[in-house]
Amino acid sequence: MFYDPVADEILDFVGGVEDLQRRHLRAIGDPAARLAEDKLRLVRAVRFAARFQFSMDAATGQAIRTSAPNLSVVSAERLLDEMKKICGNRYAAQAIQQLFDLRLLQTVWPQLADIFESYPEIQRHTLRAIELLTHKSIETIFSLAIWFMQQAHSPQVAAPIVKQVDDHHSAATQIGLHLRMSNQVLNDLHDLTNHISFVLNGSGRMWSAIQPLACHPRFSDLIDICKAVQKTLEYPIDGIRHVEQQVALHQNDLSPPPLLTGQDLKRLGYRPGPEFKNILT
Repeated sequence: MFYDPVADEILDFVGGVEDLQRRHLRAIGDPAARLAEDKLRLVRAVRFAARFQFSMDAATGQAIRTSAPNLSVVSAERLLDEMKKICGNRYAAQAIQQLFDLRLLQTVWPQLADIFESYPEIQRHTLRAIELLTHKSIETIFSLAIWFMQQAHSPQVAAPIVKQVDDHHSAATQIGLHLRMSNQVLNDLHDLTNHISFVLNGSGRMWSAIQPLACHPRFSDLIDICKAVQKTLEYPIDGIRHVEQQVALHQNDLSPPPLLTGQDLKRLGYRPGPEFKNILT
């Protein structure tokens, strides 16, 4: 489509205006040809449909499903960038469901696709919990999904239990390597996933066990994930409440005053400069 500023009119040769009015996502011309031009369009179509709440054209959807194996030629970096955008959207759960339905998740995250295929209950719980997340990001959504993947041997997921840390590390490392995540993102996945059951079953835990977790930069994300899981499974909220109460009671312990300040160094005869900063650090 084009806009003519002189005539103040839209030149539409592809029926785009009608599609927009109908909130309909459709490839121009031959869908298979458009998708072949850039294989990442397979995922982008899903992202746009979810973000703008557009219906997917039947022919376009079928072309995506047929072309899904071609997604394997797209670099991990480009796939990761698309997944970050999908996970940051309020309709992330809907997009992930469509990725699975169109056989794209099998390339983006094959381990999760296998779990969804074998355990529909896990799939339902995971997507419901994603919907309930207040802060959606690739870290929160992937950590939540990894935790549910570990429940696959107990499909009813009636009582979350503390799993072996290695289980979570294995699943997080697999997807981290597959999508070539940064060490920081991968570490966040490990930290968040490993402590979901810790918080859910947190009743009676000592402050000394909670404090290191409360100091973590993503502590609020962890609580958000746990609340989404708790609501999804209708699990007792006592553990989450206890952890939150302990953090509130010991708020001053989380950011104590520095043991050494610049004024201390000046009194000791040090002069401000590069070494000054290193000593304080």
